[in-house]
Amino acid sequence: MVLKTNEGTVCDAVVRYLEDREKCERTEVWCPEETKDHEVELAWSLGGKQYVMEHTSIEPFEDFMRMNAQAEKHFEPIKRACEGLTLNVLEMQVPARCMQDLGSGLID
Repeated sequence: MVLKTNEGTVCDAVVRYLEDREKCERTEVWCPEETKDHEVELAWSLGGKQYVMEHTSIEPFEDFMRMNAQAEKHFEPIKRACEGLTLNVLEMQVPARCMQDLGSGLID
């Protein structure tokens, strides 16, 4: 089984490492997250043991995933303020972590 994302590549590399270490091949491989059965990327058996793997995303810096999840809330007011502008291009440079210390009540 091959997953279609970089997460799948990472999962497969880990499974191959474990196969080599345990000297046996994976069986009963499935992707529970695809069927919404469980929130894990991959489940499989190896040498009679059940394995599961989750959260294989690699953050480029600490708190990236949390900040990325909050980005829409922080940037939506800016997008709304720019509606109706007749510019073809509007470039903004936003430093990473620039909104890190903003509380949830500051931008609503």
